[in-house]
Amino acid sequence: MQLKPVSAAQPSGQILPKAKEETDHSKKSTLDQEKITQDKELKKTPSKIKNCLKFTTRCLGIEPLRWLGYATFTAIALIFTTEGNLTVNRLAQALKYVPKPNKVTNANPEINGYSIDAFFKNQDGFPYIEKAIRELNLNIKEFDTNKDGIALSTRQERQKLREEFINSKQTTTNQEIKNNIDLALKHLNTIDVLDQIVFGINGIDPEKYSQGGLQNCEILAAIKGLSFTPEYIQELKSMIKITDYSLEKKQFLNIDVNIDGRKIPVPFTKLSQWMSPRDFDASRATDGSLAFSILAYASEEAGNKYDRVPHMLQSTSPILLTGKDYVTVLTWSLDDDDLRHILSQAPQKLITVGSYIRKEDFTLATLSRELQNKYYRLPPAISDEKVERFQELIKQKIEEIITRQIEPTQKNQSESSSLPKALNPLPLQKATVTRPVHPIKTPSSQEVTKRNNPQRELSGIIPHHQYTVKSYTHIGDEDIIILTDSHGTEYKSLNISEFREYTSVVVLPNDDLPPINKRSLLPAILTLIGLLVTRKSANKLNKFLNPEYKNWLVRTSGYGPEKLQKVIKSIS
Repeated sequence: MQLKPVSAAQPSGQILPKAKEETDHSKKSTLDQEKITQDKELKKTPSKIKNCLKFTTRCLGIEPLRWLGYATFTAIALIFTTEGNLTVNRLAQALKYVPKPNKVTNANPEINGYSIDAFFKNQDGFPYIEKAIRELNLNIKEFDTNKDGIALSTRQERQKLREEFINSKQTTTNQEIKNNIDLALKHLNTIDVLDQIVFGINGIDPEKYSQGGLQNCEILAAIKGLSFTPEYIQELKSMIKITDYSLEKKQFLNIDVNIDGRKIPVPFTKLSQWMSPRDFDASRATDGSLAFSILAYASEEAGNKYDRVPHMLQSTSPILLTGKDYVTVLTWSLDDDDLRHILSQAPQKLITVGSYIRKEDFTLATLSRELQNKYYRLPPAISDEKVERFQELIKQKIEEIITRQIEPTQKNQSESSSLPKALNPLPLQKATVTRPVHPIKTPSSQEVTKRNNPQRELSGIIPHHQYTVKSYTHIGDEDIIILTDSHGTEYKSLNISEFREYTSVVVLPNDDLPPINKRSLLPAILTLIGLLVTRKSANKLNKFLNPEYKNWLVRTSGYGPEKLQKVIKSIS
């Protein structure tokens, strides 16, 4: 029997080639399956992102995000550029929060080519005086004793005309001329009394006025700025006309103020009440003159048509008082050269500035319209005792002026008048400088060194308050800016850096507003880039979420890119 050979024993753990091949194939299949699964998941990722974005846009919407971006970059331009500030002013005018310029050009009152005091010329009795001057062939230039180019603007000049009328009456034999002189004297005496009551015995003095407790610093800052030069004083005088005057009447003095193209009546009873609040002092002059009070009252009445007092923009008061175009500009939108140019216009031009609002001013009391109505719109409680006392003191002053006319004393250029102490129950803070304010003198080197020892420190500048720029000078490398306010205080002079630190807005004539400057250039460029990026990003995002999306141009015109190309080819 033939035996088969016995095969060698198979080592343990050894895999046959066929089994090994099957195992490798199985592993490869598993890896391929995992890769396919990963590829499928990756392909699903954009879909997930897209669905997530779709969900977000369903909740928020692309358009709100687009317009939020537009609003953000537009706000940057409105705040940080001069052109943006101007746009805000124009928008406020369009919405009637700020008055529009309404300048009525009045010819300068003249006799024989020489200027006459505007208040004098504005009264009803002036034609009788003018007729007598022409009949007597008087040289009106002789009645400008202070050489300011305006005749009959002071009581000394009117006294000289009174004496000339009396002498002419004694020398003439023509009865008609005598009768005309009598009429002229009667009206001259009346206008002279009214001028001294309204503007003070020695004329307007801006340093003798105090704001008191009323919230009208912006109005008084504008009025004060208009009392620094003879030309502006004549503009203020031309606004006021006395319509009724009789000491025998209880309502013995009625006034019309021509403001904002309207006549604002100022009855003496209303003025007396406005001057007599129960719990605080009214805005008033320490010499008892009424001009500032009359103009402030009329400005508040005229301003109520547009906005509350204080106004939305501080340019409201200059526009009302001058009829010219003024704008409110944020200080940080102006570079140093622009500021120097603007400030150098004062006091020949009215320039006012507003100080920063403190953090504690941002309270519910400031933001609440109800509380604003309580403190700003509702009139303060009136003291009947103060009303009677005020009226009696004004009557007493009128009688003193009439007595002075009847019994003239020796002429004294430094003569001044003071009212009884009862008119000013509380002592007022006097200005630190009482020298004449025009013409402005260039400070000497000694005056510049006195800046180191001022009576009023920088910390005395009141936040959320309006100031008048009294003067600006540049000596060497130093800027000297003098501010004054409606409390009769003149503050330590500032340089440009200090001016920026304490002021937030500048009110200036629109003609002096500089074009876009270096300081405004960067915000303007940033705004343009931001608007373009916002638009492009919003359009791409909309296209990504909705392939059928069309921008507003395509939607409104109906022309897509392909159709536009066809139109262009057909035209060419």
